[in-house]
Amino acid sequence: MDRIFVKPGHLYADSQLKYIAKKLCPLTWPFRYCKQLDQNTSQLTYGYTGVVARTIIDSLSQHDKVLSLSKLHILDHPFVPPHLMRSCYRVTCVQPSRLHTLEFDTSSKLPTAVRHTIYEYLKSIQSSNELSITGIPPSQIDTAKRLSLHILESPSLLQLDNLLRQTGSSSISIQPFSLPSNIVSVFKPRSATFGLEGNAIYSYTHAYPLNYRASDIEFAYCPTSLLACRLILLGIPTRISPIHPLSFFLPQHTPSLRSQNSLGLIYDAICRSTIHLSSLRHQFLS
Repeated sequence: MDRIFVKPGHLYADSQLKYIAKKLCPLTWPFRYCKQLDQNTSQLTYGYTGVVARTIIDSLSQHDKVLSLSKLHILDHPFVPPHLMRSCYRVTCVQPSRLHTLEFDTSSKLPTAVRHTIYEYLKSIQSSNELSITGIPPSQIDTAKRLSLHILESPSLLQLDNLLRQTGSSSISIQPFSLPSNIVSVFKPRSATFGLEGNAIYSYTHAYPLNYRASDIEFAYCPTSLLACRLILLGIPTRISPIHPLSFFLPQHTPSLRSQNSLGLIYDAICRSTIHLSSLRHQFLS
């Protein structure tokens, strides 16, 4: 019996993967759960902390440019309603040049009811002109100009991208980008980076709760966060980076679009990059 579930080695990610394993293999999951990668077997893990980061770090320490991640599929959360977070997933794999979010056939991987729920969720976001975020507002505001948002890069994704480039596996990185004035720095109070063993190291930064109207925002630079979906839905011109999880599904720069156009763009990107738990079994266990 193939051991297809690779323990991430991080408390939260371990609990998420065990939940998935129990759903997919109710009787046999303990026998299909393991701590080691098998380069000859298609395997699943959750998140980048732990086994993924550790494998890349080990390959660097051994001067080994061939990563043993080619058959590992990394599950993560998509941009869906909160109550679907434990039944819908994004799947990422490490390709020779970069992290790559897999594309799925929408009609076969997402039930009709789930697609309808996602569509209504996106419409509900559009119906509000409000944006609630956390971060640091500009120290001085030019009242003659609107605000610019800089959604700070995910420290763990930046670190992972840097590690991939050191192995020679990636030549793609985030390039500096200049924003107009009145820059709001947007970030979550808690962030994570990797330790030498691939373990998560958390840091905490004070962030203010901020509330803006979408019409107050001129532009947003969102290199790695799924917040880009919400920004585009609200008609805010948004730029993402080449290492953004949805960079294969969204243009690098999205101008302010009509509501129906932005809804269609985001709905299509989410559906093509999301798989339902019921379809994971057929995709990876058959």
